[in-house]
Amino acid sequence: MIKKYHANIIFFLVVTFLLVAIESYFRYSVPSLSLFTGVEEYLYIIIIVLLTTFSNKKLAFSFLIFIFTFVTLEIAHYRYFGNLIFPMEIYLGFTKQSEIFDTLSSMLNILTIPAVILFVSLVTIFLIADITKERKTYRWVTIIFIIMLLFPIIRTAIGYKKTQLGARPNEYWSLARNTVHTVDHFLGKTLPLLLLNRSSVDAYSQKPFILSSKDKPIAVQNVILIIGESLTREHMSLYNYDKNTTPYLDQLKKDKNFIFKKGIPAGVVTDSSIPMIVNVAQRCNALMHIISAKTNLFRLAQKQGYVTHFISAQSQEAFKYIRTYLNQKYIDNYVDSSNYGYNYYTNANDTLLLNEIKKIDFSKHNFIVLNMSGSHSPYTSRVPKDYAPFTKKTLNNQYDNTVRYSDTILNQLFNYIQEQNSSSVLFMTSDHGEFVSEHHGCGHGNLKRSSVCSVPILYKTFHHNISDETRNYFKSSNFMSHYKMSLYIAHMLGYQLPKRDIDCQVYINGRDLAGNDGYLKVTLDKKSILKKELHQ
Repeated sequence: MIKKYHANIIFFLVVTFLLVAIESYFRYSVPSLSLFTGVEEYLYIIIIVLLTTFSNKKLAFSFLIFIFTFVTLEIAHYRYFGNLIFPMEIYLGFTKQSEIFDTLSSMLNILTIPAVILFVSLVTIFLIADITKERKTYRWVTIIFIIMLLFPIIRTAIGYKKTQLGARPNEYWSLARNTVHTVDHFLGKTLPLLLLNRSSVDAYSQKPFILSSKDKPIAVQNVILIIGESLTREHMSLYNYDKNTTPYLDQLKKDKNFIFKKGIPAGVVTDSSIPMIVNVAQRCNALMHIISAKTNLFRLAQKQGYVTHFISAQSQEAFKYIRTYLNQKYIDNYVDSSNYGYNYYTNANDTLLLNEIKKIDFSKHNFIVLNMSGSHSPYTSRVPKDYAPFTKKTLNNQYDNTVRYSDTILNQLFNYIQEQNSSSVLFMTSDHGEFVSEHHGCGHGNLKRSSVCSVPILYKTFHHNISDETRNYFKSSNFMSHYKMSLYIAHMLGYQLPKRDIDCQVYINGRDLAGNDGYLKVTLDKKSILKKELHQ
């Protein structure tokens, strides 16, 4: 009997050993992870490998190539981001390739071990498949294996509204089990909803804004919004970070016409945040509302006679999906890095913003949005080559260098606006925050990271004092959401503020603007966060 299944036994033992060895390395190499010792996890691997061993050889070979490739990607992803792969990230892996390559190009040390693991695994699979080509296979086992792979996908697709919004990985599961779970959810829910433009969350809409007074002239000549990139307030000395990362902003604390609040972003990635800011949307699945442009800030500004500007130091590729949601037809002056000769994939230095704002006629009425490259990874690419006030030795220092450099850019922008003899108001925030850790990865996109959900919100007036109305609006809470900030931008453009209370509930989008990656619901009072509800 043993002789009959000799090839099968060898195949089973080698593949099982390989999966367990990779899992063990991963668990031991990350101190923060618990070692998975649950019997069910070993049993899961054994069942998967057993079915593979006795299934159709081509199917088994293809499945193993996929599993080992994905498991290796899981390790690389965890080493950089500090978490395993979410279903939505599979989609982003195809749509954000240049951003991923740009980031990983500076982190090759993270990829070395996963690359070696993948190479050894694939070579082993090729060899063992050839050595055991005489192993016994059974059609009924192949059918069971196919059903086992397809059933979770079908179940997820049928009950897509009952399943978790974004389905997250479980660190107590094995890498193999997480891989199957993530791919099942991606194929059964995430991808179909994206292709069909559907959402698990009820659609959001908002009534058009009403002018404060049809006869009232524009009160503020220039309304300016600066949107940083991946800037968490947890690394800003303005918010009591222990390094002096924002010396210029720190000085503004003494300025009676400067206010800063603890900001809560609309989303944890640029694609799910900036469209919400620019279209004054409160919660996820606002796609149809955004497309309608009913409360689009550029449109509202044009109706009031403002010249509208969107100036970004980022590349065309970075905004290829966002541009539609900006409603570009309402933007009179659109600039990105390509205007300065950069290719489709490359960001410019943030000095571009200073160059472009100097071209704007401040004697007219302008609504200006300035979008920074800011603190997006790779951090060393966001600052001049020799710029390193905190050295470049650690990831934290590299990130803090970008924060300090952004403070320098803001200093130059604020000073230039002050030099213009015109009444202006300026709002500054970041699209989302960033998680930075030497041992637990870095990046954004994770609703469970407090630093990703923490941004600055600043307000500054030039050539006039902050009104009592404005001061009361900002004083109502220690926190301010992107939504509440955007409402006040619309008010500065001449529109009425809603009478309903907007301080209590704040929504933070996951990676998907439609809400299929989940969202965080934050309940506030005047001084603190009372509760966080993760819908994922």
